[in-house]
Amino acid sequence: MSRSKVEGLLASFPRLIDEGQEHTFVESDDLRFVYQPMESLYLVMLTTKTSNILLDLETLHLFARIVPEYCKTVNEEQVKKNAFELIFAFDEIVNMGYRESLSVSQLKTIIEMDSHDERVQEALARMKEREAREAAKLKAKQLEMQRREQKRASFATGMGGMKSGMEYSSMPVETNYVRQYEQPKPKEPSTIIANPSRGMKLGRKEKGAELMDIVKKETGFSESVFTSPSSESYPIESASIAPIDSIQKDSVHITAEERIEMAVSRDGGIHHFEVKGELSILVSDNDKTCLKIQCSHSDDKNYQFKKSFANEKVLVLRDPNRPLPLNQSLGLLKWRFTSQDEDQIPLSITCWPTCDKGHADVNVEYELLRNDLILTDVMIQIHIPSNQQPIVQEIVGEHRYDRLNRTLSWIIPVIDKNTSNGILEFSVDDISSSNDFFPVDAYFKSETLMSNLEIISVAQVNSGEPITFSKQIQIIPDEYSIQ
Repeated sequence: MSRSKVEGLLASFPRLIDEGQEHTFVESDDLRFVYQPMESLYLVMLTTKTSNILLDLETLHLFARIVPEYCKTVNEEQVKKNAFELIFAFDEIVNMGYRESLSVSQLKTIIEMDSHDERVQEALARMKEREAREAAKLKAKQLEMQRREQKRASFATGMGGMKSGMEYSSMPVETNYVRQYEQPKPKEPSTIIANPSRGMKLGRKEKGAELMDIVKKETGFSESVFTSPSSESYPIESASIAPIDSIQKDSVHITAEERIEMAVSRDGGIHHFEVKGELSILVSDNDKTCLKIQCSHSDDKNYQFKKSFANEKVLVLRDPNRPLPLNQSLGLLKWRFTSQDEDQIPLSITCWPTCDKGHADVNVEYELLRNDLILTDVMIQIHIPSNQQPIVQEIVGEHRYDRLNRTLSWIIPVIDKNTSNGILEFSVDDISSSNDFFPVDAYFKSETLMSNLEIISVAQVNSGEPITFSKQIQIIPDEYSIQ
């Protein structure tokens, strides 16, 4: 029977039943609909008219006993959420159109598929990984000890060379040395040329300085990028913390950001999901320090704002005539949101690895659950537990493989309501367990907040004169992982 025919029969089912009837089946020309109401839904089974109606009813009752095992309440949302589990259970009950003689307890045992051999193999794999980590630590410790011995030996050699040079000095030299302190004279710049045959050499560039020269030649960076105010060279730290601010700030600048901490299981359950928001203001004009800010936000009661702000949606100091501090960021508002509802998370990510004899086929999908958000610079990072490079068969966006860190980064420039779904399929060899692909981490940006908080206007408190302002709104995922 084709899919279109099944869909057509199910579409005709509501027209065949009569709510006043007490029967649990309806017959058409060549088919029989056996059904049972379950709260707001119907559980329907299609059979031929030649089948045994008593066996059909018994099978339907077994179906009806299985559904509450997976759905806490029988409604459309719960059925969709547990669709795969229900399909697997139904498939075990009916095999090639005929019912299997199974009880509910037997069916649960089959679905769980608890294997002693699999547990033993997983324990062996974990033991091998632990032994490999211990061996790596021991090797690293041995290399560190060798490095220290070499450093100690080279230091002793240098000290020996310096001592042999000092042996040629006599007491008059010490007298001259003391005399310099008794009669100090201004020092003149001089160049010290070291004898290359001696131990310690003055005026020679250190290895770090030579590396810095090479980096500056290759990158074209100026000296100021690599030099701190104290004239000490910190190339890595200074380059990494150099501020790059592309936002044009007005004399009144407002920043609103939300930080997300979320961890969900690979089966879809939420371990924890929390959003913390903060709004701050920075004023650099002395004539614009007494301000009030008009905002708007979501009416969702789960977002915990201050009661006065939730009602009036206006931010102003308790003393309206008190000026805001100049050139100093001041926090005006904080809010919080927690939930265990999977529909509240902004981006749903599923990872389905299938392993067989060291080969794994992995299917990763994303779905935007908040269509009002626009996510940019999205990167989904999957751990690759193998030295083999994964082979990508299908992808929406781009990918990058990091052999050193053993990660595959899936990069999507923009995810919005028009590109709310995407898929990545790849395969990789030399895999011991599907658990090694987790956790899967995600990173993204958004200029729309989860709470839909928006700054409408800024005005002077006394005169009500509107003030031009700049704003920066962003979501920062501190933790966004599928474990």
